[in-house]
Amino acid sequence: MSGMSMRGPDWMPLRGVDQRRLSEARLQAHHAVQWLARAARAYVPPQPDDEHTNLGWDGALGGLTTHPLKDGAWLSLKITDLTLALHVGEGRTHVQSFSLDSRSDAQARQWLSEQLGARGLDAHALDAPSPYDMPAHAISQGAAYGPSGLNDALPSLRHGSAMPHFCSARSKDK
Repeated sequence: MSGMSMRGPDWMPLRGVDQRRLSEARLQAHHAVQWLARAARAYVPPQPDDEHTNLGWDGALGGLTTHPLKDGAWLSLKITDLTLALHVGEGRTHVQSFSLDSRSDAQARQWLSEQLGARGLDAHALDAPSPYDMPAHAISQGAAYGPSGLNDALPSLRHGSAMPHFCSARSKDK
């Protein structure tokens, strides 16, 4: 991840996307990004200002990234198709990826615990309670993610004015 230039995102207004579909895409992405937030709280060395939990935008990936975990690996979420990936080393080398399409949070948690457990990280740390409430959604009740049904709205999140809901000032474009 180091060596990537950091600059602010270029926000664009959203046009031509049904607002209900955009809202559904935003909620699904918001729930999906919690896997990065859980991992950051559990495995990124803590900072006094809680900065370790913020996420960065990686323009080349088209998604959000964590800071490096305790073992140097890092996680990402590609916004256009809600795919989680575990990366190692510099740049964008990934070891494994996991599409959330038609999968539940329980399945995402199982995949992450297997991947992170294999790296010597305590998988149970993912189960720590969130310090904030999440908006109500069927996903939190066990429903599956459905990004393939939102293929017009999810890409809008990565380019549009909805992105401030997801990322901090930390941005990576290369």
